[in-house]
Order: sequence, then C-alpha cells, then structure tokens
Amino acid sequence: MPSIEERMRGIKGWLELHEAEALERLAVGRVVMEIGSYHGRSTVVMAPVAQKVICIDYFLIEAGAERDETGRVVPPAVKPKTREIFENNVAPWRDKLKVYEMNSLDAVKLDWEPVGLLFIDGGHDYATVVSDCGFLKWVVQGGYAVFHDTSWPSVKAAVQDVMRDKPEWVVAERYSNMTVYRKMEGDSAEV
Repeated sequence: MPSIEERMRGIKGWLELHEAEALERLAVGRVVMEIGSYHGRSTVVMAPVAQKVICIDYFLIEAGAERDETGRVVPPAVKPKTREIFENNVAPWRDKLKVYEMNSLDAVKLDWEPVGLLFIDGGHDYATVVSDCGFLKWVVQGGYAVFHDTSWPSVKAAVQDVMRDKPEWVVAERYSNMTVYRKMEGDSAEV
C-alpha cells in the first residue's frame, strides 16, 4: 500500500500529514462517515484501512469560493468539477466507498448505519457545524468523532457549544487544527 504522503500527493486540501496519520490510525477496521470530502484528500487516507467509508458532500465548493455574511459558502452558478476530481483521486479504493452527493444539512435528517469514526470537515460556519453534529448519534460507544479546522473561531465555538452538553464525549487528542473526541458511555448506536 502506498504511504500516506504518496496517497495525498497532488490532492488539494488542507489536511496536514500529522492529522492524516491520526485519521488513518483511527480508521483501521472501522466503518467511517466523512462529512465533506472535497477532492478526497482525507478519503484516500482512511479508505485503504477502513472497513468502509461513507462520503457525504454536495461537491459544489472549490477553494476560494465566495462566502455570505454568516461564513457559509455560496454555491457557484456553474457546477465545478469537484466530484469528477474526487472520483479520479479515490479510484483505487472506490469499492470501499459509499458516496452520497448531497448537502449535509439534508443528509443529517436521514437514517444511517452505525459508524466507528465520524470525520466532520464540511461547512465551516457555526450553523452548519452544529447541524453536522447531528451525525454524532450514529457513532458507536468507544468510537470517535474528529472535527477538522477547530482553529477556526466558528468551528471551535460550534464544537464547544455542542459537546458541552454531551458528557459521554471526551477529548482524546488535540492537534493544532483538529480535535478528536471519543464516545465513552451514554446513548450509542448499536453495532
């Protein structure tokens, strides 16, 4: 299997090597749900070692996209080639992926299977991050929720506000731009 660096090489994204190493370690043998796939940088880190990766992204966003007053990205008038780029990048592991091309605000309302790792790296405005925390209910006891870009004030505030009321979730690891929580006890999805 190619190294993490080899798998990520040439794929646009903001996931750093030390964060990727943590994601790979947490994904081993687990069903993973990824909120925000973009070009697949984190997907190619987790897919080779995971049991399966459920990818949820509406594939409308490109780097440098316009944002509204709340910080939410404004979808472009012409659909970018994000999905095509993603598919090319994840091709070697496509058989381990279930890709849902949809907005996470809609996806969070659906029923999902239990997961051992939830990676949230979708919209970075406060309201979207809070909404994406609705996926936490699908994480099994002993599983992990990883929030990327927790150095962003809006992401950090949303995560802190949601997790403050969830004592079953404890911080397991912190990185400069990523926070890992573990679900210790309390309500959990059944395996």
